[in-house]
Amino acid sequence: MTNWKESKQKFLERWPLEKVKSLTLEEYTNTERNDSFTYWMETRTEDVISMWGGSAYKFGVFKRNPEAEQKQLQSNQKSDGVYGWYSKYGDSPEVAFSEVKNQLIKTIKSAQNEDFHEIDGIDLGHSFKWKIAYMYAPENTLLRFVKDGALKYLSRKLLDKKHKKTSETYRQLVKAKPENESFDDYSSRLWDMFDKKDKLSKATESDKQSDGYKRTQSEINTPLNQILFGPPGTGKTYSSVIKALAIIEENSEAEIETEDYPRLKKRYDQYVKEGQIVFTTFHQSLAYEDFVEGIKPIEPEKEGDSISYKVEEGIFKRLCIEAGFSLAKESNSVLIDHVVDFSLAFDEFSQRIEEKLSSGETVELKTKNGGKVIVDGISSQGNIIVKHVGGSRTYTVSKSRLAKLQEGIDDLEEVSNINDEFRAIIGGSNSSAYWSVLNSIQEQSLHSNLNRTPKKYSWSDKVQVVKSLKLSELSGKTSKPYILIIDEINRGMCRLFSAS
Repeated sequence: MTNWKESKQKFLERWPLEKVKSLTLEEYTNTERNDSFTYWMETRTEDVISMWGGSAYKFGVFKRNPEAEQKQLQSNQKSDGVYGWYSKYGDSPEVAFSEVKNQLIKTIKSAQNEDFHEIDGIDLGHSFKWKIAYMYAPENTLLRFVKDGALKYLSRKLLDKKHKKTSETYRQLVKAKPENESFDDYSSRLWDMFDKKDKLSKATESDKQSDGYKRTQSEINTPLNQILFGPPGTGKTYSSVIKALAIIEENSEAEIETEDYPRLKKRYDQYVKEGQIVFTTFHQSLAYEDFVEGIKPIEPEKEGDSISYKVEEGIFKRLCIEAGFSLAKESNSVLIDHVVDFSLAFDEFSQRIEEKLSSGETVELKTKNGGKVIVDGISSQGNIIVKHVGGSRTYTVSKSRLAKLQEGIDDLEEVSNINDEFRAIIGGSNSSAYWSVLNSIQEQSLHSNLNRTPKKYSWSDKVQVVKSLKLSELSGKTSKPYILIIDEINRGMCRLFSAS
C-alpha cells in the first residue's frame, strides 16, 4: 500500500461516519492538538490531496490561533475572538458548527452512496467538500484532486464541453479513462497535465466560497476596463477573444493562447450566445437610449387603441441586470424563489381573469373595507385594469409594483392604513385597487399548485430580483463575470453620453 493510501485508511479509521455524527466543536477544530478533524483534513492527509491555501474560513468555522495576527473581518464573516466562522451559518460558533456538521454529514453520505450530484449543492467550500467526498467515496469513483482550476482546465482540454457542475466534470473525466491504464495512474497523469500548465500561468486556486482573503490570479491582475488600440489588422479582435476567455475561465492569457484559435472562438461564441459576453459597435446611429435605456412606443394591439410607452433597457443596462441576477442566484436563492413564485402566481391569475372576461363573466375582487372593485381588462403590457363598482375611472395595477408590495408586506390583513403603508413602498397609487388584486392573488396561491419545475426566469423576473437586492447582503459575494466588448469606442462616445 502506498503512503497516501495508508494516510487515507488511517483517516477513515479515525473518522468513520458514526464518529462524525457525534463530532463536537472542540473535536472539529482545535489549535492545541493535532488530532482535530480539520487538522486531519489539511495536514495529516496532505499526501492524499493537498488543500493548503486560503484562510481557515474554508472550514466554515474554526478556532483562531491566539498568537496570529487578527485580520479585519469581511462582511460575510463573524468572530467572537476565540472562533471565526461564516455569518451565513449562524450568529454563534455553536450554531455555525451545527450547520457545518449537517453539511459535512450530507457530503459523507452522498459520497458513500456515489450521489455526487448532491454534493454540488452542499454549502461548504469547494475544495473542502470534494476532498471529504474523495476520502469517503468508494474506490475508483473520484479522481485524486479537488482544485477547481484543474477541473476546469481538464474539462476544456479533454472533454467536448465545459461542464458547469463539478460532479459532472468528475463523471465525464472518469468515463474517459483508457481501459489499459490504472485508475491511480490516470488520476496522477491528469493532475500532472494540469500542474505543468499551472506552474506556467501561476494560477491560484479558485474557491467559489471566496473567503475574503483568497483571490484568483485573474481577479488580482485583470483591470475592470481595458482599451485595445491600433490600426486595422493589428489583432485587436483576436486579443479581445483571448482576454474575454481569460477573465471568464479564470485563467492566464498565456494559458488560453496555448489552444487552437478555432476552439477558442467556438467557446467565445458560446459565451456570447449565453449572454455572458456582449459585443457592440459604437456606430454613428447608436444613441443613449440604445446603450443605457430609453422610452419606446408600444404598437396598439387593435385599431383605435392609443399608443402606449414603456422604459426599455439598453445594451449596457441589460448586461448589468444579467450580472446582478447571476449574483443573486449565487448568493440569495430564497429571494429568487419568492420573486419567481409571485411572478408565476400573477401570470396564472391574469390568465384566469382573461378567460373569464372572454366568456363575458364579470370579475369582482373584494377590497380591504369589504367593498368591491371590478376587473375591467388586461392591458397590452399585461397589467390589470380595475374600477370601483359604479365608477367610470379605471386604475392600472402593475405586476412590478405588486411584486414590491408582495416582498415588503408580510401579512396584508395586518396592514392598518393601506394608503400610508403602500405609498411608502410603491409611491402614489390607488391603494384599494392594489390591495384587492394582491389579496386575490395570495388567496389563489393557497389553493393552487404552481408548476415550478423547471424554473424559467422571464426578463421581468430578473429585473424584479435585481431591484429587490440589497447591497449590504451582497458585500463580499462573487459570481461569474460578464463582459462588454465595444468596437469603435472612439466614434460615438461624446454623442452617446451627452444625455447622461
